Amino acid sequence: MGSNDVISRTGKQEKLLFTTANNIQEIDLDTLVVKELAYQSTASYSLAYDEKERYVYSSKLTENTIVRFPYPNDQAVNFETVVFTNRPYYVAFDSGNSHLYWTELNTLGRVMRCKSDGSDVTTIVNETLPIALALDIYNRWIYYSTETSNALLKVTFDGTDRQVVINLSSRLIDIQVDFVAQRVYWMEYDTGDLKSVLNNGSDVKTVMSTYVKLYNREIDIGGDYIFYTSYKNILKVHKSSGQMPTVVHTEQVQIDGLLFYKLKGKEEKLLFSTVNKLKEIDLDTGVVKELAHHSSRVYSLAYDVKERYVYVPRYHKHVIERFHYPNDQTVKLEIVISTYSPIYAAFDSEHSHLYLTESSSSGKIMRCNSNGSDSTIIIALDSMSRTLAIVPHTRWIYYSTSNALLKVTFDGKEKQVVLNLTSQVLGIEVDFFDRRIYWMQYDTGDLKSVLYNGSDIKILLRTNVKFNTRDIDTGVDYVFYTSSNQILKVHKTLEHIPVIVHTEPTQIYGLLYYEQEGKSISVP
Repeated sequence: MGSNDVISRTGKQEKLLFTTANNIQEIDLDTLVVKELAYQSTASYSLAYDEKERYVYSSKLTENTIVRFPYPNDQAVNFETVVFTNRPYYVAFDSGNSHLYWTELNTLGRVMRCKSDGSDVTTIVNETLPIALALDIYNRWIYYSTETSNALLKVTFDGTDRQVVINLSSRLIDIQVDFVAQRVYWMEYDTGDLKSVLNNGSDVKTVMSTYVKLYNREIDIGGDYIFYTSYKNILKVHKSSGQMPTVVHTEQVQIDGLLFYKLKGKEEKLLFSTVNKLKEIDLDTGVVKELAHHSSRVYSLAYDVKERYVYVPRYHKHVIERFHYPNDQTVKLEIVISTYSPIYAAFDSEHSHLYLTESSSSGKIMRCNSNGSDSTIIIALDSMSRTLAIVPHTRWIYYSTSNALLKVTFDGKEKQVVLNLTSQVLGIEVDFFDRRIYWMQYDTGDLKSVLYNGSDIKILLRTNVKFNTRDIDTGVDYVFYTSSNQILKVHKTLEHIPVIVHTEPTQIYGLLYYEQEGKSISVP
C-alpha cells in the first residue's frame, strides 16, 4: 500500500525523433507538434541515445560515418563526426559504459563497438550483412539480425559466445529489448509481424500483424507501448497482444529511423516485501535491489513523502519500524512504535500521522505521530481488519471487515458502511484524481473499485487467483498488485490485460509505488 498522497499529473515530456530521406525531426507526444531538427545529405536508418552525456547518434550509411549531436538542444544542430566505418546501418548505445555499438551492412560485415568519442574501435563479431542490433546491458548480450538469415541471434559483449535465440520465417528489420518484462521485440521485414519472445527464447508472441511487407522499419519501446514506422506513418500499439495500433504521425515520404525520448528525472520504483526481505525494482530498467533483511513478515508498506521515510509494520515482532528512502547507504530500521500484530499502515504526510491496524479478533485502528508519540485509538473493531487507506482531504479512513467496506472519520466519531461485500479484502487504495477506492478481494481474486460515496462499482479485473493476492498500490494510470510470487500491473480502464512486472521465487506481500517527481501533499 502506498503513501495515500497526491500524485500530480504533469507533462511527461515524451518525444519521438525520426528520420526521413534527408531530415531528422522531432514530434512532441503531448502536443503532436513536429519540429525539424536537422538536414542530412544522406539517409539515416537508425538513431541511438546516450542518456548520460545526452547525445543522439545517427548512422550515415552512404557516407560511411556515424555522427552525433547534443539533445535536447535549443540551438541549431551541429553534427560531430564520431567514427568513420564501412556502411554503418544500425546503432545502439550503452550509457553505463559510454560505448557505441553498430552494424556494418556488408557481405564481410561486422558488429562493432567504440567509445563515445570514437576511440578504441573493436570488432565484436564478423557476420554476413548484419542489420539490426539491440543491447541487453544487464545480461551482457547483443541481439542482432542479418540480411541472409531468418533468425534472432545473440552474441556476448566480448564476442566469445554466439547463439541462435530463435529461428523465424522472415528477416528482422529491427530489434528492441524490454528490460522490465525481460522480453525481446522485433519487426519482421518480410511479413510485417511485430513479435516478442522471452530473453531465453521461449514464449513467442505476436503482438500484432501489420500486413505491411517490406516497408516497416524501426521500432522503439516507450513505457507500455511499441512505436514503429510503417512506410510514411509512425504508429503505436500496446505491448499486450490483440490491441489496435494508433497512428501518431504521417509524413510525405518513407520514415526510417525512430527514437523514443523521455525526459529523465522522474524515477518510478516499486518497493515490495517477501518472507524476510525488502526489495526495490526500478520500473524503467527492471533492476531489482535488496534494501534490507527482516525476520518478521511484512504485509504492507507506507511512505511519508515529506520526511521521506518508509514505514514497515512487522507483524510477528509487534512493532512498526521505518527507514529513510531513497537512501544510498545501508538501510537502518528504527522502531517507531510497539503495537500488537500490526498488519497495515498508511501515512498522512500533511499532518505527520501514521495510521495502522492491529490484526486480532478484536482489533483496533490507531494513529500516532511520525515518531510514535501520542498513540490514539480511533476505533475498536468488532472483527479483524487487515487493511486500511486514508483520504486526508475528506478526513475519512477506509477499511474492511470480513463482509464490508467501511469508513470512519479521523476522530472516530462517525462510522459508515460504504459497501457490503461477499469476500474478504486484502489491499485498499485511494485514487484522489478519480475519487475512487480500489480493493483486491482475497477470496475471489477480483480487483474492484467504487466512488467515494459507494456508487458506480466496477470490476477492473478478475485475476482468478484465490487466497494468494495481497497488496495493491496505484500509479497515475495503473494499479499494481501482488499475486503469489509476482507483481503485476493493469490499466485503470476496464478490459485491459495485466502485465507481469516482476517475479520472485517466494510469495510477495507488501507493495509500495514510489515516484520521485510529482509527489505533493496538496489536495486537488
